[in-house]
Amino acid sequence: HGAVQLQRNRATALSMQKVNTNNNANNMATVAAASMVNEILKIDATISGGKKGDDELVIYESSTTNIATGSGDSRAKSSSSSSSSSSSSKTKSNTKEDGYSFYFDGMKSQRLKQTGEQGKDQPPLVYDKVAMKDYWKARPKELNARWIQFLSVATPFFTRVITDLATGKFLKDEKSIRDLAVMAREGMETLGPSYIKLGQIMSVRPDIIPEVAQKELEKLQDGVKVFSTEEAYKVIEEELGCPLTDVFSEISPEPIAAASLAQVYRGRLVSNGKQVAIKVQRPEALSTVSKDLYVLQRAVGLYQSIIKRWTAQETDYVTLLDTFAEGFYSELDFLNEAKNQVFFRETIVSRTKGQVYVPNVYMDLCSRRLLVSEWVDGYKLTEAKDDELRQLTALGQQCFLEQLLEAPGYFHGDPHAGNILKVLDPSKLDHPNAKQARLCLLDFGLVTTVPENDRATIVRGIVHLANRDWDAVTQDFIELGFLPRDIDRDMQVRVTGVMKRVLTPYIFQGGGAKAFLGDSGGSYTDKIFSPSFQALARDLNAAAREIPFKIPPYFAILARSITVLEGIALKGDPNYRLVMSSYPYVARRLLRDSSDTDAFRLALNEILYADSADSIGKAKKRLNPKRLVVLLNNALDRVADARDGSGALVDLDTLPSDEASLSDLVDLLVSEDAKGIRATLIDEIIVGIDLILRQLTRRSTEWVTSALQPPMLPGPLGFLTPRLPSPIPSALVESALNKIAPPITAEEQVYVNDLILLAFEFLELDEDPDK
Repeated sequence: HGAVQLQRNRATALSMQKVNTNNNANNMATVAAASMVNEILKIDATISGGKKGDDELVIYESSTTNIATGSGDSRAKSSSSSSSSSSSSKTKSNTKEDGYSFYFDGMKSQRLKQTGEQGKDQPPLVYDKVAMKDYWKARPKELNARWIQFLSVATPFFTRVITDLATGKFLKDEKSIRDLAVMAREGMETLGPSYIKLGQIMSVRPDIIPEVAQKELEKLQDGVKVFSTEEAYKVIEEELGCPLTDVFSEISPEPIAAASLAQVYRGRLVSNGKQVAIKVQRPEALSTVSKDLYVLQRAVGLYQSIIKRWTAQETDYVTLLDTFAEGFYSELDFLNEAKNQVFFRETIVSRTKGQVYVPNVYMDLCSRRLLVSEWVDGYKLTEAKDDELRQLTALGQQCFLEQLLEAPGYFHGDPHAGNILKVLDPSKLDHPNAKQARLCLLDFGLVTTVPENDRATIVRGIVHLANRDWDAVTQDFIELGFLPRDIDRDMQVRVTGVMKRVLTPYIFQGGGAKAFLGDSGGSYTDKIFSPSFQALARDLNAAAREIPFKIPPYFAILARSITVLEGIALKGDPNYRLVMSSYPYVARRLLRDSSDTDAFRLALNEILYADSADSIGKAKKRLNPKRLVVLLNNALDRVADARDGSGALVDLDTLPSDEASLSDLVDLLVSEDAKGIRATLIDEIIVGIDLILRQLTRRSTEWVTSALQPPMLPGPLGFLTPRLPSPIPSALVESALNKIAPPITAEEQVYVNDLILLAFEFLELDEDPDK
């Protein structure tokens, strides 16, 4: 124990020497950090169930480990063409047994093989817990130093927060907010990629982060501290296996942008003279990320043991971390990113009819640490004016929904503002069908999939949320894996009540987290401690203790994407409502795919037949014609808010004020976009024609019978009007009529009236259907 402690103290002393002694605050923080390290060591050993040596202490410090490229990148890439089209045959999604994947076919196995070949002298090239443990067990000093670095950054920040809270200054004025934001941003830059990623997510949440702090954190999107150009050029030449001048006739002397894992240079190719973006990985990125994730493994294990002890939560946080970590690790493989980018280029440009663009990739120049792609002129989406931002947000949302909910369910996992550009000159883009491009997506390092069944359930869930069908929402949560399938009825009722209280403000009021914090003015501190927010916190706390809730692994990535995209949308529209904005896309999916998928057919039935379609094949009431027309309008982006007091988000029984014309609806119905509903409509049209003909036949018979009689005498003499005998016995007429045109039931009469009223509404007539 004495020898072990001596080693730890030496590591602590060495790390402390690196601290800037001119900064008194940092000196005090480092002294505190040094003493905290020993306490953490003791706690770590106690939690782990016994004595621990130096090999078990973990955290994250800059490392000078020489990272090998591996034998598979530069040599194998010579068989690839210099355009994205050459690799189209390789862009198949690699789906694992659990339904999600971060790697294309063969990429992960290739990296695992290279990890084994390189031995334990370098960090693993994929997220492999065993390999990471073997690597970092042999480097206790680096891990100790990481604890010191983290605590020396975190201690001054949290000391300032506690001081401001104690003195009542916390987030009270612009200066205190800016000072804290600067400390946070600088600390995140110091701590590296893992923390910069967190800052990027926070930077696009105007509903959570004050504007002053948001502007400071936005610098983390593409303005992170750079590493030297000399180092960058060296990495490029190592990855290319040749001098820069053999490939690039021009290259910028300084990076154009710098982010958490890489920085970008602008260059021009010798081969074709085209301008390109050259993305170069930070020299120590692999070591730094690997170290952080190894530390988080231990921290999450401790957190899970606490959560399971004090709450009813069933989330497997270790698996959740593994999913996040594998995704984060995949971002370090630029060759995998290049293949992702080729796949998205082949799908997104066509799906959005050229309005969203993905740059061309030069596969023969890409490797694990280098990505070369087409240069696109543009500016960040959040720099657009509000009106333009709202329009572009709608396009971006459609693009994301198509990624998420269309086969094969591949979606961009990191859509922050620095990765979405407003295209300046579409005519310069290297694609014949992108001359109307408005947005350009960048950075496809984090891409994953959602299983097919879950995609269909999400579509139904949006319908249920829009209509505030909380019982159905609870069932959707069960289908998605948030709740156990064997949950009892009493617990379902409790879950439904909690969801109603928690989700209602967010979904129906809009504005993101502002719906919880309120809009009554005052500082953020006042809002956080307001009675309404505290009541919500109590609800969530009670739910966590009692409800067996868990988070599916893939949802960790999906939630991150949704959080970022919603934050961008909120900048253009502070009252943005995610579910309301998604509904037109869902309406289009139901019209198109309801004939192919039972889940979509059920969702469509729930809209068109109200509560009479609980299962496929069950007898239904007649279709509600007005709801059909409303749904068609919804699919054309015309949605009416519910104003009837029902509490629903979308009014399914009221035509929007800007309703589509009859010709527009007919065009939609006969297009491929409504192929899924046409079979249902044909059946309903046949029924409708039959009912109308039956009604006309019966009324015509009554009219003919009446016409054969003499006219009624005027006034009180009417009863003296003689009745002529019918040439055909009335009983025979009635019998024949019942066979040809059976009487219409009251329910069928309502249906006919709805059809007639709808026709009158389109023809702009104001008539009583009984006439």
